[in-house]
Amino acid sequence: MKTYLGREIFSTINFTLDFELPNWLSEKKYTLEFYFKYKNKLLAPQQLIHSWTSKFYDGNKLYVDENALVTTTYLGNAFTIQKIADRNTFVADVLSKKNNYQDGYLFARFTENFEVYRNKRIWLFIDRPTAIGDNAEALFRYCTKKRDGIEKFMVIPDASYFQQFEGVSKKIIVFGSFEYKFLLMFGN
Repeated sequence: MKTYLGREIFSTINFTLDFELPNWLSEKKYTLEFYFKYKNKLLAPQQLIHSWTSKFYDGNKLYVDENALVTTTYLGNAFTIQKIADRNTFVADVLSKKNNYQDGYLFARFTENFEVYRNKRIWLFIDRPTAIGDNAEALFRYCTKKRDGIEKFMVIPDASYFQQFEGVSKKIIVFGSFEYKFLLMFGN
């Protein structure tokens, strides 16, 4: 029950649904609708609020996986699952939602580079947006010595911190920069 000031105002239904995207991936487009039975009555389709996280987030409407695009329907009561067959399909489906994004330039670069970056392993290390010198910096210095095929970037508050990483790595980016936002969408 949802409560307000100690009074029950309406009942809520919480549930967890996990599904493996590879099992759903074919050339077809699937739609999962949810209907609930409550006190022996079938309820009208309810709005779904999900907790997935994506490399590109649009207010719980869009999830981009390496191989699939999952969206919620207009009414928010169903999921549509579609295989990303190629860049053109992806761009057509995702660019149609471009007006929902504040940074159209970043969005366009994301879709242009999706095929190249979607399978890269990228890690971003950040202590705090205002200062470094904590656990993330130490972990970054340690991880840069590992040859594991992962691209590692240290996020720094501003350009004055570049000198602290001379000889460690050239993959240093400034918090809030275009490069930071771009790599954040592809980070693992």
